[in-house]
Amino acid sequence: MGKPRVFISHSAKEDEAETLLDKLYEKLTAADYPVLLDKMRLESGKPWRPTLNYGIGGCEAAVILISEAALESNWVAYETSLLAYRRHLEPDFGLFPVVLSNVNSAKIKASPLSPSAVTEIQGTKLRDKTVDELVDEVFAALEEHAELHHSRTHMVRYYGAYANRARKLYRSEDGEGRVQGVDPEPASASQANWARLLR
Repeated sequence: MGKPRVFISHSAKEDEAETLLDKLYEKLTAADYPVLLDKMRLESGKPWRPTLNYGIGGCEAAVILISEAALESNWVAYETSLLAYRRHLEPDFGLFPVVLSNVNSAKIKASPLSPSAVTEIQGTKLRDKTVDELVDEVFAALEEHAELHHSRTHMVRYYGAYANRARKLYRSEDGEGRVQGVDPEPASASQANWARLLR
């Protein structure tokens, strides 16, 4: 089963944030998750913006590490806004905010992250946990999301193949509104709807 691509948004300048980022990256890559992380993907001398935008637009899940440095980062605010918008458009998109121990909701609401309404998404907090416990918790949430992602991908492929086959069988051939394989008087309303949709 292919694992969903995970984008990690961060500004890991504090020791706690950097340790969390490194451990999370190691755990995810060890479990074969494709991780889109700026310091691993950006190459010297290459344009970085397309890589960043590809990561944001091409991932199936994202983790936002909300540290004090992240609250002051325009880039984390940019990434968070786009990721939150994706979550708004795609309810199945996995977005996992991780709030570090020196950050609270009031600080987030007073920061450039506020317009993204990231505090409205259930996240996890480092308070009263070790970094390893928090990494395990985020990993478990991503594993659950990966299972759902796999099930939905399989379902979309199955029904996509079914719909393509149906289009081939029932495509209109005579230009008179009649559809190949369907009687002029369809047996049911459902069949009539299929005939209309698949022309």
